[in-house]
Amino acid sequence: MPPRPRPRAEPIRRRPARPAGNDHDETGTTERLRTILSVVSPLAAGTVLLFYFGWVRTKYEAAALGYDSKILEFTTADYVLRSVNVLSLPLVALLVLMFVVLVAHRRWIVPLDDTVRGKLSFGFLRSWLFWLVLSVYLLNFTREAATLLLPPVLTSAVAMALYGDHLRATVRPADRWSLPIRIVLIALLSIGVIADTERLARVMGEGFAGSIVAEPSQLAFIDVYSAKDLAITAPGVTTTRLGGPDAAYRYRYDGLRLLQRSGDKYLLINDGWARDTGRVLVLRDSADIRLELRPSTP
Repeated sequence: MPPRPRPRAEPIRRRPARPAGNDHDETGTTERLRTILSVVSPLAAGTVLLFYFGWVRTKYEAAALGYDSKILEFTTADYVLRSVNVLSLPLVALLVLMFVVLVAHRRWIVPLDDTVRGKLSFGFLRSWLFWLVLSVYLLNFTREAATLLLPPVLTSAVAMALYGDHLRATVRPADRWSLPIRIVLIALLSIGVIADTERLARVMGEGFAGSIVAEPSQLAFIDVYSAKDLAITAPGVTTTRLGGPDAAYRYRYDGLRLLQRSGDKYLLINDGWARDTGRVLVLRDSADIRLELRPSTP
């Protein structure tokens, strides 16, 4: 028999060597970002922002009405619920803005050639000069507006810098900022968003308090019946003695409005509340008092 041919050895295919110095390749970056997102989920971050917004809004609203928000003893759910009803419109506006930016990027920026995208990225990366000049102007000429506008200025500056770096990576990937630099900028962006949330919550809290001061009639009247004399001496509040010694409730207090309820506590203000003569009363629900609510007269 003729000798059987020996099988030819397959050549060993070696994987191409990774270029030196490319420590922050896309695969490594993606894995790191996945790790970060698994620790800080969008749901958890959103809940924290909602809680913070509700807490700041309650704090400034209470301060504008002359009491400390700590007496309310709100839970986390209470603060989140107090933020949802007023954040719906700003959140919708933010989502619409993000949608417009994404559509504009895909429709008008992506089809551009590398030269134009490179010029755009340069402009976005150098936009910090404009935001710096704007910040200096606000600090020197409009101090009151600077308190509210500086956080959005910081947010805009960092967001444009990150977007400019993203555009530059599509043209010259080797020039993209390293991962530590991008993490620092994302941290600055997060701080800016938190500061924006605090400013917005402060404005809304003071706005709600201002609407109550301007028109206390929007709050419901509340009549307080008590077995003992509560010695309420707020302006506009009248005390009426009821029945005889065997009556369950011997005193009635009129001229109060229900401001807030938290647990077993009722926060009341006197009718016609004003900053110089207004009072905020705290009553704890018990068997010795009875509360009757009635709508405000139009």
